[in-house]
Amino acid sequence: MTLSSDLTTRFAPELRGFGASLPDDFSAALNALEPRMAAEELERWAQDGIALANASLRSWEAAAEYFRATPKVLDRLGADGVHEWVGTAQRLAESSSLMAAAFLKSTPDALSVIGTDDLESWAGQGERLCRGNWKSIALAALYFQVSPQLFRSLPLNSVGRLVDIIDQLTERSYELANTCLESSPTIFANLAEDDRDSFLRFARAVTRASWADTRLYFDRGPKLLENIAPDQRAAFLDLSARVTTEVGRQGFPLFADSAESLAQIPQEDQADVLRFAAMLAPGSPTAAMEYIKSNPFVRTRLTDEQREQWREVGLGVLTTEHNPEGAEAYFRLESTRAEEMMRALSSRVELASINSMLRMYAKALSGEPVSVMSAEDLAGANIGWVNETAATTEDSSVAMGISTSRPSTIM
Repeated sequence: MTLSSDLTTRFAPELRGFGASLPDDFSAALNALEPRMAAEELERWAQDGIALANASLRSWEAAAEYFRATPKVLDRLGADGVHEWVGTAQRLAESSSLMAAAFLKSTPDALSVIGTDDLESWAGQGERLCRGNWKSIALAALYFQVSPQLFRSLPLNSVGRLVDIIDQLTERSYELANTCLESSPTIFANLAEDDRDSFLRFARAVTRASWADTRLYFDRGPKLLENIAPDQRAAFLDLSARVTTEVGRQGFPLFADSAESLAQIPQEDQADVLRFAAMLAPGSPTAAMEYIKSNPFVRTRLTDEQREQWREVGLGVLTTEHNPEGAEAYFRLESTRAEEMMRALSSRVELASINSMLRMYAKALSGEPVSVMSAEDLAGANIGWVNETAATTEDSSVAMGISTSRPSTIM
């Protein structure tokens, strides 16, 4: 009688009491392991499986995964490593057999990307999510299912920071925690390698400030980052994390608005915008984000040189006058000083501010009703000098156009 047959004869009756398929799993594993393990090692392996099956009410399910997975991990772990591995599983089974089974089943895939010395830390990360209730048990099992994919994008310590975020979410919503964890492998696989740690740091800040926004960030964050220069994303995310830590619930909306504004700025100019924002951030992270948000509009009003002068005044409000609220209003374009500086620096006149005056002036000169429109609107309506030889009008009105592409030109 072979050792495999002897062990099957000795332990099969006990295993049969746990489930109809368990003896078959045991026997198949024995046949695969016998040529690769010494007799005493195989004996210990079988006894470890029996002990695991008896660890808790349904831990025979974990024992089944142990039998199936051992042939796949033996070469990496060795006989002694397998003994330590099942010992970890027995500890997990004391809290949840489902969690232990998920750990054992996922180990072969996990070992393709992490080292054997990392197994205990990996198990500890999943164990942290288990608090004894069925929702936490399901979440811990999900962690072991998805973490081998996560390890292809994140090192173990970074996955640990993600576990911190997921764990914090469980205090509010297990459904949200499950959704964020389940989507994480795809999110981090699609992020550039240099962006992943910064993405995690901001995610942690968002979760602490406004847990409900975490899902929005996981859903929208990667897309919002796409139009930001790759070498500037980490700086922007770290700035956003500082802002969120200070302003709380408004942190994610500021991030989203600022990301959309940066997307409207040529990528080659984004570094300058973020450098100046970083100068504002120590005194007022909010002013830094408001500067980014207003930048696309300011660029339509001022030249590069004029913008630099305009923003230096706002910096002075913050650093010289020590007035962070004033700086925030300045860059939000809600202060008189910001508007006055813009008017002083630019010769351009906004059509809306002089429309009524121009209509009265033109009517006084011509005796006819006059519509004052932008030159771009006139061209689109086929009114005015549409070519070099002919002009058109609309009804009995005379059309006057103001060019919005250069300062105060009357057409």
